[in-house]
Amino acid sequence: MENPQKMHCIHSLLCLCLFVLWTKGDPVANPYDCEKWTTLDVTCTKLQLSKVPTSIPPSTLHLDLHDNSITRLQSEDFSALVNLQYLDLRWNKIEHIENTTFAPLANLKTLNVSGNKIHVSLLPQLVDFLPSLEHLEMSLNWKWDDPVTLGNMTSFNGLANLSSLNLGGNDFVDIQENSFDGLHKLQNLNLRDNLISDIKEATFCPLKELVHLDLSNNYLSGKILQLGKLWSSVVQLASLDLSENSLSSARFATAFRNFSLLHTLDLSRNELTNLTVEDFAPMFSTPLRTLQLEQNSIGHIDRGLLTSLAKLKSLKLQSNPILFSQLREKLVGLRIEELTLGGSPDLDTVGRNTFPSLPFLKKLAVSLRYEWDHPIKSSRLLEGGFSNLPNLTQLSMEGYSMSSAEPYAFTGLEYLERLELGENRLSDFPERVFHGLQSLTHLGLGYNSLTVVKSHYFNGLKNLFWLNLQNNGILFIEGTAFEDLRSLQYLILTSNHLSTVAGLQGLSNLRHLDLDRNNFTSLTAGSFSRLGSLTDMNLAHNWIRTIQKEAFSGLGILRRLNLADNRLANLTSRAFDGLSALEELKLQHNVIVAVEPYTFHGLKQMTTLNLKGHSITKIPDNAFMGLQNLTKLDLSSNQIRTFGKKAFNSLDNLRVLQLQQNEITVLDEAVFKQVLDRVTTIDLQDNPFFCDCDLLWFVFKANSQPQTVVGWYTNVFKCAAPPKSQGKSVQVLPSECERVFMPNLRLASLLSSLGIFLFMMTAFCANYYTWRFRDLWFRMRNRDRVVRVRDGEHRFVFDAFIAHHNGDKQWVERDLSRNLERSANRPNYRLCLHQRDFRAGVPIITNIRMAADSSRKIVCVITRNFLRSRWCQFEFQLAQHTMFEEGGGIRLILVFPEDIPRHLVRQYRHLQAVVDRDTYLEWPEDPRERPLFWRRLRAALGQPLEQAHDDNDSEPDQHGFMTLLEV
Repeated sequence: MENPQKMHCIHSLLCLCLFVLWTKGDPVANPYDCEKWTTLDVTCTKLQLSKVPTSIPPSTLHLDLHDNSITRLQSEDFSALVNLQYLDLRWNKIEHIENTTFAPLANLKTLNVSGNKIHVSLLPQLVDFLPSLEHLEMSLNWKWDDPVTLGNMTSFNGLANLSSLNLGGNDFVDIQENSFDGLHKLQNLNLRDNLISDIKEATFCPLKELVHLDLSNNYLSGKILQLGKLWSSVVQLASLDLSENSLSSARFATAFRNFSLLHTLDLSRNELTNLTVEDFAPMFSTPLRTLQLEQNSIGHIDRGLLTSLAKLKSLKLQSNPILFSQLREKLVGLRIEELTLGGSPDLDTVGRNTFPSLPFLKKLAVSLRYEWDHPIKSSRLLEGGFSNLPNLTQLSMEGYSMSSAEPYAFTGLEYLERLELGENRLSDFPERVFHGLQSLTHLGLGYNSLTVVKSHYFNGLKNLFWLNLQNNGILFIEGTAFEDLRSLQYLILTSNHLSTVAGLQGLSNLRHLDLDRNNFTSLTAGSFSRLGSLTDMNLAHNWIRTIQKEAFSGLGILRRLNLADNRLANLTSRAFDGLSALEELKLQHNVIVAVEPYTFHGLKQMTTLNLKGHSITKIPDNAFMGLQNLTKLDLSSNQIRTFGKKAFNSLDNLRVLQLQQNEITVLDEAVFKQVLDRVTTIDLQDNPFFCDCDLLWFVFKANSQPQTVVGWYTNVFKCAAPPKSQGKSVQVLPSECERVFMPNLRLASLLSSLGIFLFMMTAFCANYYTWRFRDLWFRMRNRDRVVRVRDGEHRFVFDAFIAHHNGDKQWVERDLSRNLERSANRPNYRLCLHQRDFRAGVPIITNIRMAADSSRKIVCVITRNFLRSRWCQFEFQLAQHTMFEEGGGIRLILVFPEDIPRHLVRQYRHLQAVVDRDTYLEWPEDPRERPLFWRRLRAALGQPLEQAHDDNDSEPDQHGFMTLLEV
């Protein structure tokens, strides 16, 4: 027989495993595009929801709806969520709660309704139905003109298990005695940022378990500390915060003698002037460890007051007018470990006897940021100024207005680990200032006036791990300045005037280098070759325009590189050679206009690439070749219009793709279908989509996985074209396309009536065939003359007529004309260009007709501009007619300088017919493929016409072209 105890253990273990698997939560349909929607956890934040979502799984334990626009809670909102334990409704606009709304939530343990408009009168709707509630956040509500009172009908009776209550920022002015009745288990109470000026003595009577009480930033006066009955019930307090009130005295009631657990008291930012032994006497029996008195008006402290606080370890006294010469004797004999001073006008010089002997002191902060009465213009450190503080491990003198420090200023501080001297007026250091600081690991010198880092500054600091020199105006670093810093791993040189890293010698162990906001203009080869241990480097906000080959050589283990906000315009395929371990590259906000293929080849470990905020218009094939481990790619805020078919090839591990705020009109299924199958998040918001049925695949895909497409259910995907669809949601495409494929027969029969048909056909012909009629009329009038010219000696004057749009003139003149008319090593052709060869004063249609008749070939330069121009369409149709009349298809040559989507081509049936039948030429983006393009074009043009060298004929239209124009 099996051991029953053993069987019970096995059964318990199996139950535990099943519970762990179950509590992960299975993903379910996400109808609201929420961050998370599982059987146990629903998170729908910042979605502008106006009401609680429906269809929340009944098994949900965690529901987060913060930062939405919910205005009211209804009784059915949570009716099915009987298992809910956590509910976050903060930062909505809730101002009405129906009765019994929270009745089903008997198991709720945490409720957050902060940052709403819930009036105190609605409190019963929250507290009457939540017996299991342990944490309640209700801060920043109830902003009304009339005073708000807590108590009477607005108590928290019914929340017997509540342990934490936050009521901060609600403009309470009065708290009644019964306000906290029933809260016998409350341990944390936050009443900060209200308008409380008085508290009734019996208010805290139920709070016998209270541990932390925050009453800061109210209008309480000193008499609050004298209410013995008020404090006698909360003797378990461990921390009490009365900062930012109106206390002018600190006379503690005798009830404080029983505070056996009180360790922290905050009286800062009040109006205290004198601290006497008599007033503080009840506190002497407490285990007070931290006393905060900063930013008061304290001018006197009784002798023996501080020493009577036997357990005191931390004392903060900065920004008080008490003279340090008077305070010094009060510090004698203290066993404190942390001391903060500042504001004393006689603390402008730190010498050998400035501080009394404080052998237990480990942390000292001295600042003059809060100067009192007499502003100190400058201060200084003398030799041995801290010799009476031998066990200091942390010293901060930030904002001390220090202008100079003598040699051996820190002598005797052999255990000092952190030294902060930032925000001073230091412009130079003599030798041996830091002598004896053999334990120093952190040194802060930021926000000073150092312009040159000299070689003697850091001598002997062999254990220094972290050095901050930001915001100094440093122009130059001497070659041996960092020679002794063999242990340095973090160097911050942000916001200086450096233009070279030549001074960073000897830092063989440096791992983090921050050169943000300096004056670098270029990165030369081998710049960082002696910093082989770098893992992080920040070069953002400089003026870098060029990166030379092997600029990053030697950085074989660099993982993160920040080049954001520079002036980089071009990235070559060798720019990042040597960065084989790079994982994150930030290039956002430069002036990059193109991403060349193979630019990032070799960065096999890269997981994050940021190319946000450039002027990139196209992503070519193989742009990201070699980035097989890339998981996040940010291409947002560019001007991207087109993608190569292989633009995202090799990105097998891509999970996040950001393409928002671009000029994307078409989502090619061949490009993006695999991307959508691969990523977990894609952002395509704020793009001017062309809404035709070719986009239907994307709509179906997004509907099937809305959690992948950011903002899919927030109505931000709008059509920009065609005009009939402008402003419509992309999501209506299925119904639109359904009407296209299954037309309404009744409507079709009405539209096919004879009168409407004749009217539409007449208008259509008059509008779209005007040029064809004019061309026919021209040919009939001049038929004899045209025939005579064609039968004559000069049948063709030009090798080719180039039909193109004015917007493409630069490509025609710079590339096409130069390679065909002015080639140095190949036969040249005679081209007819309208901007050069058309005669002024002659009708455009006549010029076009004669150019076609006098040219052996017709080359149509097909671009978007060409397709939008009616003159260009006429030229193309004329070329088609000429093609059929004489010469056949061999006379017409199509050249595509840019990628034209197939759906645009299909809109022009004449062009579609030629493209489907004949071979056409495409202008390659890769310069290496362009010689082949020119060879193919020359082959299509054939041999050039034999030109007669007639000295009297200087223009190409002096023969047949001129004859044809004599009409």
